Amino acid sequence: MKAATWTGTKSITLDTVPKPTITAAKDAIVHITNCTICGSDLHMYAGEMNVAMEKGLIMGHEAIGIVEEVGSEVKNLKVGDLVVICPVISCGECLYCKRKEFSLCDTTNPSEVEAMYGHRLSGIFGYSKLTGGYPGNQSEYCRVPNADLVCVKAPKSTPAASLLGFADVTPTAWHGNELAE
Repeated sequence: MKAATWTGTKSITLDTVPKPTITAAKDAIVHITNCTICGSDLHMYAGEMNVAMEKGLIMGHEAIGIVEEVGSEVKNLKVGDLVVICPVISCGECLYCKRKEFSLCDTTNPSEVEAMYGHRLSGIFGYSKLTGGYPGNQSEYCRVPNADLVCVKAPKSTPAASLLGFADVTPTAWHGNELAE
């Protein structure tokens, strides 16, 4: 498949990489139909996170697509569903997830970020080894761990491009407003 991969400061290449496969029972494979570039992607592109980057990392964490395959324990999604992929990868079972603090999930990011910041962050698609090293979704296909929680099903009648804001920018703004109250 084709994917946008980070190859160094101010260097992204359209590469041919292996198509992802189901590796856990709660995974889904999503065929990416639309994606965007986030300001965070631009920081990585500019070289501001080089210490945490690895050449060949698939970029991106704002996407929507069509479910192509589901693992045996995926209950709420089926092949053909249109989904918004949340950028935050969470388990749904840890203390933080039970408190709905999904971005602090302490099971999806086995990195050294806790030692750096005093707390752990969740896994995030395409956002360096500090957030789990998960391949991003600026690609033809993406493996989505814990798909029932990380994918949000959308009505098929919804124009796909109108859903892109729900992948990151709208929830981020909403959360900021909640914190300001």
